[in-house]
Amino acid sequence: AKHTLECHGRIPGIKTCIHGIKAKLLSLALKDERIRNRGLRPGCNTELQKSLGIPGNPGMSDPWGRCIRQLTGIVQKVETHARKVTHAIETSSAKRQKTSKKKSSKATPIAPEDVRPELEKQHVHHLYDAIAPQWDRTRYKGWPRVDAFLNSLKKDTPGGTPLVADLGCGNGKYMKNAGFAVGMDISSQLIGICREKGFEVQVADALAVPYRGGLFDGALSIAVLHHLSTKER
Repeated sequence: AKHTLECHGRIPGIKTCIHGIKAKLLSLALKDERIRNRGLRPGCNTELQKSLGIPGNPGMSDPWGRCIRQLTGIVQKVETHARKVTHAIETSSAKRQKTSKKKSSKATPIAPEDVRPELEKQHVHHLYDAIAPQWDRTRYKGWPRVDAFLNSLKKDTPGGTPLVADLGCGNGKYMKNAGFAVGMDISSQLIGICREKGFEVQVADALAVPYRGGLFDGALSIAVLHHLSTKER
């Protein structure tokens, strides 16, 4: 699906490029001594004659005309492909919407905000939002064993750039040494600090992780569990 969308995005550029080549060929044809001095032979390509404003008989094979006919055929193929891709995307979108409606009619999930104990909201979420700037200034150095884990991931990953999820990323102090990292935290203020540093982060609950499973080379969740107020959580 990603490849199809990428191709679909390139189609207008391909068409523009082909039309540009076509225009260049016509320009070269105008400069051609045979055309400029003697005019076109009777029976040369109709499209070329129309473009140059010269009357003639259709259907014969002028070299310039052959080039332009081939380019016209390519444009038609690109347009046909564009229609097929557009239809495929629309069909796929309609199917997804149908599936989504079926799923939503079966069950209504409970939002994490509705199940968080008041104790956590008051003494964890609100607290970290309030102290985020001061907390950021004093938390800048990672724990050695965590850094060692991240370094081992780099050695084990082809290219040396692992994809790492940081669940409870705080101010992002581990993300800078984690290859390519995405992070999440319950504190919107800490997430704001991470974004100012250029990290890829979002506000989310560690018990409702917004990432797909089986995707990452490694994951971190440092100093998070003790913020959960019940054994079940």
